[in-house]
Amino acid sequence: MLAAYLMKKYRWTLYKSLEYLNSRKSNLEIRASFFNQLLKLESRLEKIGQGARTSKWNEISDDPKNIESEELLLTNTFLNSKRVVVEDKSEEPSPVTSIYFLYFKQCEVY
Repeated sequence: MLAAYLMKKYRWTLYKSLEYLNSRKSNLEIRASFFNQLLKLESRLEKIGQGARTSKWNEISDDPKNIESEELLLTNTFLNSKRVVVEDKSEEPSPVTSIYFLYFKQCEVY
């Protein structure tokens, strides 16, 4: 049910929703019948003009209420769960750091 909620509220793709849920609970298993229902929901949302606006983690939907709080929090939670600490002596920022700056720049968080 939570995957359907994320797809509808934040206009995420099914894959992005499941990827987020899997980051929170690594042993997540979805039955084939429920997965098919989610695919149908994704298709139905697309047909009525409420389909996914974001499919990748370096994107944020353009809905101002989501950007201000909840979607940004979920996105950063996901990115932090995937963050790998690597000791790097180079001067170039890591891709993960660049993504964080992208979100803060887009949302004008100070």
